Amino acid sequence: MIRKSIPVNIHLSALADLIRIEGTLERHAVETMVGPLPENISESAALSVLLELAKEVVDELVLEAQYATLAASRDKEDEEFDMAVRARRSHRSVLN
Repeated sequence: MIRKSIPVNIHLSALADLIRIEGTLERHAVETMVGPLPENISESAALSVLLELAKEVVDELVLEAQYATLAASRDKEDEEFDMAVRARRSHRSVLN
């Protein structure tokens, strides 16, 4: 693992502190997403968990954008090909 020094605003610092406290709603929310956290999680580990969650959100949004781009790039030829494939499958299932 690579250690980085990053500036953290007061809100993120407060959230990391709340994640470190057993029984807080914030800790429960994070554990719902990532599973149980260590009992005495360090501040740096709490911040790391938050960064990992942020990365997952970014990855999902990028994938969503890629799918949208792919869907928008489909043309009539693609749709005709898909229809032909479905028709062949239907025809084969009738023969079997």
